[in-house]
Amino acid sequence: MSESKSKVYIIQKVLRKHTDGTLRGLDFSQAERFGEIIYLFDSQKQVVMSPQPTIRKIKQILKDFKDTDYLVLVGDPALIGLTCSVVSTISNGRYNMLKYDRLERDYFPIRVDINE
Repeated sequence: MSESKSKVYIIQKVLRKHTDGTLRGLDFSQAERFGEIIYLFDSQKQVVMSPQPTIRKIKQILKDFKDTDYLVLVGDPALIGLTCSVVSTISNGRYNMLKYDRLERDYFPIRVDINE
């Protein structure tokens, strides 16, 4: 039986305006070595006054979140907070994040355990 590949859940596609005036997404190719990249939300998503529809979508996308999966915390702070809350509930307070280090230009895994 083959082991399923880990997933890297990027909370939101982030677009940046470049000097030539074009909008381009951030490059997450360095994070691919940790698993398959999956975006939860596009660049236009914002949490409105009622977060319940967003929470339902996060729960649906992350229903199979495993101990070997990762979150990349980029985008709307409200989406980041809701996603971390949902993942913490799914995983009993234990999950992985990838932190980007600008100096090293690479991602580093961080293990979160809110139960300690």
